[in-house]
Amino acid sequence: MRTDSYVMKKNIHYPTDANLLLDGIRKIIHLCAALANLVPLSGWRQHAYLITKARRMKRAIDKVVRSKDKESAAGRLQDSYRPLIDYAQRIVERALDSYAQLKAFNMLAPPQVGRLSEALRSELQYFLGATEYMIDLAARRVLEEQKIPHAEKVFSLFEPDTELINRGKVPYPIEFGHRVLMVEDSAGFILKARVMEPGQTDEKTPVALMRSYRDGFKAKSRRPALIRASGVRITCKSSALLCPWWCCPRRAGAPPRCRAGGLQAFGKMRKWHAGVEAAIHALQAGNGLGYAGDKGQ
Repeated sequence: MRTDSYVMKKNIHYPTDANLLLDGIRKIIHLCAALANLVPLSGWRQHAYLITKARRMKRAIDKVVRSKDKESAAGRLQDSYRPLIDYAQRIVERALDSYAQLKAFNMLAPPQVGRLSEALRSELQYFLGATEYMIDLAARRVLEEQKIPHAEKVFSLFEPDTELINRGKVPYPIEFGHRVLMVEDSAGFILKARVMEPGQTDEKTPVALMRSYRDGFKAKSRRPALIRASGVRITCKSSALLCPWWCCPRRAGAPPRCRAGGLQAFGKMRKWHAGVEAAIHALQAGNGLGYAGDKGQ
């Protein structure tokens, strides 16, 4: 069997502070306008104009980012971000006032309207918190020029579990999604596939993968060809308990590991392992597993 991982991308646009702020503003206004159709909330009659106003501010930021005058771009970028951040804060405060009014209206509304209003209010509560968080991040990064730790970054308000994966491969060195590990046997069947945990990389998977394969199929794999990075963590003792013959290339600069068979057998297995890329391409192009259509991990 041969195994490798690839990135299943999330269906999101490229995350910038301006894009995420606009997403939060747009969703808050849409939800408040929908609630205003159910109960008499004031302040959302011109909801379309409020979104258009936010988009104008975002276009002003895009114009500064595309500018070729890099010397004055930093100061101009702060000046263009400040109105959008202030506007997002005002929208959040107005939505919080409407959110407080909903509880009193729901007590008087019919049950069906109350249930629909409760569902919209729950969604509004999430986007209020997410937009306030993005306001804080944008102010720290752009206005205060702080470096945001990776753990605090957000790449999508709609898919908050999205990971940034820097693989450094052409033409997409940076991808947004989740790593998916797949195992193919010599007959071309996909034996196992799973979504890897956030932050988990290839070198942390081989021994646990072989153990789960053995337990699931009640058998030993005679010749597993593991992924390139797997040689960092795998050991002769742990692998000998799982399979009698294995081939595990190591990273550049380190000699390859091959238990039994010698270098000739290692080269043969190494060439065969490259065929797993064809299976990955078939999953992405033929089976629609290049992008995740469902939400959540």
